[in-house]
Amino acid sequence: MRWTLALVLFAAGCATTPATKGSGELKPFGPAGLTATEPPRRLALIIGVERFEDERFGDLKYTQDDALALGSALSREGFDEIRVLTADGETTRAAVLDALSGLAEKIRSPEDTVLVYISSHGTLAHPPGRALERFVVLRDSRMHLAADTGLSVRSLLERVEALPSSRKAVVLATCHSGAGKSKLPDPLVDALSRSKSSALPDLLQVSEAMVVVSAAAFGETARESARLGHDIYTYFLIEAFKNGDRNGDGAVTISEAHDYARERTYRFSDGAQRPTLVGQIVGADPLVLAGRRVRAPQPVLFSYSPAAEGLSVVVDGETKGHLPGGVAVPSGRLSLRLVDRRSGAGVWQGHVDVKPGTLTDVATLLPPPPTFSAHIEARSIVLLDAAVRDRAFPPLFGGGMRFRAHGLGDRRLVFEVGVGAATGSGQLRVADDRLPQTVTAVDVSGAVGLRLGWLGFDWTPAVAAGFMWARRSIEVPPQPTVESLTGLAVSLSLQVERTLSRQLSAGLRFEGGALAASILGRSVHPVASAAFWVGIQL
Repeated sequence: MRWTLALVLFAAGCATTPATKGSGELKPFGPAGLTATEPPRRLALIIGVERFEDERFGDLKYTQDDALALGSALSREGFDEIRVLTADGETTRAAVLDALSGLAEKIRSPEDTVLVYISSHGTLAHPPGRALERFVVLRDSRMHLAADTGLSVRSLLERVEALPSSRKAVVLATCHSGAGKSKLPDPLVDALSRSKSSALPDLLQVSEAMVVVSAAAFGETARESARLGHDIYTYFLIEAFKNGDRNGDGAVTISEAHDYARERTYRFSDGAQRPTLVGQIVGADPLVLAGRRVRAPQPVLFSYSPAAEGLSVVVDGETKGHLPGGVAVPSGRLSLRLVDRRSGAGVWQGHVDVKPGTLTDVATLLPPPPTFSAHIEARSIVLLDAAVRDRAFPPLFGGGMRFRAHGLGDRRLVFEVGVGAATGSGQLRVADDRLPQTVTAVDVSGAVGLRLGWLGFDWTPAVAAGFMWARRSIEVPPQPTVESLTGLAVSLSLQVERTLSRQLSAGLRFEGGALAASILGRSVHPVASAAFWVGIQL
């Protein structure tokens, strides 16, 4: 089977100081275009930039050591070709771009694994006519000309995307928090503080075949450590080559290595550095960094969804681990509880069936957060008794507004409240006379329904109840006669809707029920209504 999985890791460091190191827009890698003709190989390009011509970028202490240590570790794990660039002449912008271009010539199969690692400073800059972007600082980069002399993360990922392999990973040992002694250009310090609330969602715009991993949550400072002699995340990433085989198959994949490094980075930094992962892993992780698969892997329960952060995974009464991340579990039918670590409250409980080698994202078990929407509708109301309809209550046409809450308590439950107005006119027969009459009605209602998906539409059967007030004016000379009534209505409804965009939807609703009101000497009347509506999510 051919897998397409790209993992992008922002490993250690934050902009521009020896103790801390500083990033761009991400896009999915495309499929490979080669046909496999020989066994797949594993290739690595490793770059460590320690000294900088622009003195405003302080020299880094451990990037060269990071690069050399990672290269040695990959060599021991049997990578077929490893190129390590750390010398001053090898870490200029031109040299790095040339090395990236040379990778394409070395790939012989779409199943080849390609790892690109860069350890350096990171910074932010405004390319002409574009929004603030992330850049990797290279040997000859200039702080106030970063857009021209640095390597944009956007450009780097586009180059890796073009490589003819379907198994690619980029590890950037950089960050862009601007914290501590980081030296972003002064005008960008304010821009960064304003962008922190909006930059992270850009990372969410990834395909199902792409995972975005960050060694520090957005706005945090990734760190180097004199005690470890490396940046923290990279140190534990390399250590994971020996100890990170979570599912027991003999191999350490890049997602396993990240989870191992994430947990230890968090503990080592006393919670100040929180590696994160956004996206989904489809199928098995094919990017093996260490070892080889010699046994059937155990099933893994995992999630990197923000909705699952801070949950404990309890399997058959035993706490197996915490999210985000993953835990290996026995195969078979499991009793699973997801528990909020802070409050101890259960979030979800039930059974899951898992098989060897499967990856189950437990976030799919969680009820989604409730959504709220407002609907504007056009509708008609008709009393089904012909005698009442002709003499006292003609068909009414009008509009209204309804407010919906979806997912309160249960992901399928829908609650609605609405208010509407309608009017209709006709002729009242009195003996041989026909007297014009007008009926105006106002109603308030509420409904609860169950939302189901079928054939690309959402179908919501519901029970509704409401209160109606109506006014009838009969043109009787010399002056109109005015009557009013109040009533209660109970109905069953079926709503069919289609989502048009993230915030916009439209649908039809049909209702049938009874109106309890005194009309022509009768107290209960069958009634039907239909509506077309357009809704917007609030």
